Amino acid sequence: MPRKETIVEMEKSIDKGKRQIAKWDQKIMAQEQLLKADANLAAMYSRKERTHRLCKRGAMLEKFLQSPDQLTDDQVMALLQIAFGQKQTQDALLAELDHAKTVQDTPEQKPDRRNYTPRRHGLHSLVLTQASGLAHSAVPPLPTK
Repeated sequence: MPRKETIVEMEKSIDKGKRQIAKWDQKIMAQEQLLKADANLAAMYSRKERTHRLCKRGAMLEKFLQSPDQLTDDQVMALLQIAFGQKQTQDALLAELDHAKTVQDTPEQKPDRRNYTPRRHGLHSLVLTQASGLAHSAVPPLPTK
């Protein structure tokens, strides 16, 4: 016949179970804090990457503006609307986005950005064409304030 537990033994067993539950609750809280810290770190890196991208692309834009300090934000926006409103620019942009998606889908073929030269038939050739003066005749003058 099995031995019956006494009330004292049952209380000890219950206390032991409560201690184990408390220990596991602490482990769960610690893991949740680690997940939260990882999420915060990922968000911070995402913000830093975005800030770096914005600064870098802003510098690229200023490289093509002759006197960026003399233009207002509205004038720069008007220039961008003219440039990106052209069919040739839209086609080149779509081609570059399609190429970027293809490269992203196949990571083993992703170019090394340190030695990457843009394809000549995309946005790069459009910029070269406009920079060489071939497309300047189609661009109206900027509005003055």
